[in-house]
Amino acid sequence: MHYTCVITVKSKEVNKIFKALGPELKQQTRNRSEIFLQKLKDCLNIKINANDSVALRATFNNITKLLTVYDHI
Repeated sequence: MHYTCVITVKSKEVNKIFKALGPELKQQTRNRSEIFLQKLKDCLNIKINANDSVALRATFNNITKLLTVYDHI
């Protein structure tokens, strides 16, 4: 089975969030999932493609942790 999840972040700080997440997500090597970032005018779409539900959950948790860190800075 193949799993997909899209997280949409709506914010006035889309450029800052994109710049903060981009390098962090590119550094990580993932064999079972892929992450795609799409920056729009007032939102950021983060798409996760995963080979299994465990990989999807792990990648989702990683992204939400990064967003939480950004939110508290």
